Amino acid sequence: MKQILFKHICRLLSLLILIPLYSSLTLPVLADTITLYPTDIASGKDNGPKDGIFDEFYNPGFPSLYDNGFSEGRICVEFDLSAIRAPVLQATLKCNAKQSNDAALITIYGYSGNGQIELSDFANTGNALGTMTGIPELNSLAVTGFISSLPDNSYAGFNFDEALRTPSPLTNCFGDFKLEVKTGTLTVAPTILLLDQ
Repeated sequence: MKQILFKHICRLLSLLILIPLYSSLTLPVLADTITLYPTDIASGKDNGPKDGIFDEFYNPGFPSLYDNGFSEGRICVEFDLSAIRAPVLQATLKCNAKQSNDAALITIYGYSGNGQIELSDFANTGNALGTMTGIPELNSLAVTGFISSLPDNSYAGFNFDEALRTPSPLTNCFGDFKLEVKTGTLTVAPTILLLDQ
């Protein structure tokens, strides 16, 4: 009789200890994908001969880029990440080539911005994220690792750099920039174990 009573007391104590822990944990939850639109977009021009220093903004309202070997134009886009919370499960940069030279190869570089594009941002080529083409359709590029590396409440910057092409290529105009980010809460579903069953 005493042994049965002792077992019931042990089970009751284990429940009293573990139920508060159970209630403090959450089941795995995935948030909806958040779509971000640029806080700033600009085109910068190295007037030539090319020296990697961008001299002026150009084509306001029509983000465009080119490289003819003597002078060069690039596009920078920045997104506000303040609405994003870790962990980042997936991030995709999307844009559309509106007027373009289909054969153009465009390298995208990532950098940490401040929400306002400066001429020095066009020289940020230290972190190559991948490539796109000038084909006039929706382009997408996976940038999960880059977005995950940035601190909370920061700005993600992207620098579009067209490869040199001869003869002098057409100017490529891009638009419909957006950044799609999927975040989630990764937790372990709780399990209650009784001390003596």
